[in-house]
Amino acid sequence: MRVLARRENVLLLGNSGTGKTHIALALGLAACQQGHRVRFITTAALVGELIEARDEKSCCAFKNRSPAMSC
Repeated sequence: MRVLARRENVLLLGNSGTGKTHIALALGLAACQQGHRVRFITTAALVGELIEARDEKSCCAFKNRSPAMSC
């Protein structure tokens, strides 16, 4: 996967029921099998975390923290 080599984020956008979660889980599993750490988070949860980091004035710490999960 090129996104792994370039250390890029993957965002999947689309209507409900279009397979975003299925694709995200498959990509995450493939990355884990290659020894990479992954983080799976919903948009709502991510926005909540970003708002909380902004309110606590810890956006830089949020940006630099490591992924929440490793396989």
